[in-house]
Amino acid sequence: MNIPFRIVAMWMAVMCIAACDNDRREASAPGAPPPAPEPAMEIVLSGIAATGAALDGAVLEIVDASGNAVDIGDVLTGDDGAYQVNLPSGTNLPVIVRVTPPGGTPLVTIVPPSADDTTDVIANINPVTNLVSGAALQGADVTDNAALAGALAAVDIAMIDSEGD
Repeated sequence: MNIPFRIVAMWMAVMCIAACDNDRREASAPGAPPPAPEPAMEIVLSGIAATGAALDGAVLEIVDASGNAVDIGDVLTGDDGAYQVNLPSGTNLPVIVRVTPPGGTPLVTIVPPSADDTTDVIANINPVTNLVSGAALQGADVTDNAALAGALAAVDIAMIDSEGD
């Protein structure tokens, strides 16, 4: 007994549709566990710290909008002033990046949220970014995390872009 190809193909199509429909019903059934959330994207923050010359061995710190130090471990800039850190999952932008050269005064820059959800963010730190960020933070003490957080809450991120330009 030969079964025509069309009948076999229709039977397979019906079974596939039924299986897909059953999966949909199981996923939305009352009491079914919600689907697992997508993992948060890890943000990679990198840049160059310089004051004309590269800041070699400067201590890098990141302060979040709540005034908490973001745990990035002990990070120092390289001899070319470069740094790169992976921000812990769940770290939300904006953040403040503070770099303190050995025996020097800290410089800061504000890292705003990415307009296009980019996960590789470049945040150079130099006297210009420090000047713009300092103006936006209304002269807050750059060594005081709580003062930085309070000042950051009042920052208009669009103003940073226009001032920086």
